[in-house]
Amino acid sequence: MLTVAVIATAICTAIPVAIFIRMVVTGPRVRAEIHTAFQTRPTSTQGATSSAKTPVAPRNPARRYAHEVVSS
Repeated sequence: MLTVAVIATAICTAIPVAIFIRMVVTGPRVRAEIHTAFQTRPTSTQGATSSAKTPVAPRNPARRYAHEVVSS
């Protein structure tokens, strides 16, 4: 019975250790790939600001009549 417990413990310990070793070994390459992907990504912010066609909702709507719809 002790042998089975030792084998089960070894298996349960080996999985996180193997994941950690793989992470340490492949980490620099993965970080370089992510860095390259973000460098080639366009950084355009076109359309990020509101225009006259899309009005901005009020930041603090009236609390007294919050359930009523404002007519235009």
